[in-house]
Amino acid sequence: MTQTTALQNGPQRQAAGPINELEYMSEDELIVALKEAIGTTVHGIAKAARIWVEMERRGLDLSNYRKSLHAYLPLVAQGKLLPETVVEFMGDVRILQRFAVIPRDQQRQLLQKGTIPVYDVRRQTVRQVPLAQLDADQAELAIDEKAGALRSPEQQKERAAIRPVAKKAAQKESPAQTMHLIVERSLGAKVRLAAEAESMTVTQYLAENLTLPTMTKKK
Repeated sequence: MTQTTALQNGPQRQAAGPINELEYMSEDELIVALKEAIGTTVHGIAKAARIWVEMERRGLDLSNYRKSLHAYLPLVAQGKLLPETVVEFMGDVRILQRFAVIPRDQQRQLLQKGTIPVYDVRRQTVRQVPLAQLDADQAELAIDEKAGALRSPEQQKERAAIRPVAKKAAQKESPAQTMHLIVERSLGAKVRLAAEAESMTVTQYLAENLTLPTMTKKK
């Protein structure tokens, strides 16, 4: 970009505001920005876990955060749960608690792979389920809480026969839908952390900090 072009675009970006600056980013720039935001969230969770432990040690009142942060921060502090796992499954306590029973190295391998083997009751076979699409029932089927390990296909099949997993209509997610779920979970992590830091609900935080564009009706 030449200096002249930059000067021409500068006022437009400034007028558009921080949120609309994303419109001027290339796809590669957006991907880099998303990764940086997720990295900040992961670092924030790790730091929050250490702060939580210190506050508990001092006997401070944490009752305002018991319904949310308490579900995973102690597990992160104890080394049972990766901060990256918290970001991946933010908001789903059942999945986080189930992942906390398997070793951190195995959590990292699953996160890097992006999928987890789950027995499909309808098709009667094991398929690789993207983590972005994983639900709590599938996580509980795939991970043995008592053994602290992934169940083998045979073990999952036996488990499903004893406690059937709710069947869902077959639906193939498009790459765009899968990316939407990943982004939704990642951004949701940042919003929840920010809201909880202010002792606010997510709805309250968004109401005070999110400005939506004004919609005009076409004549």
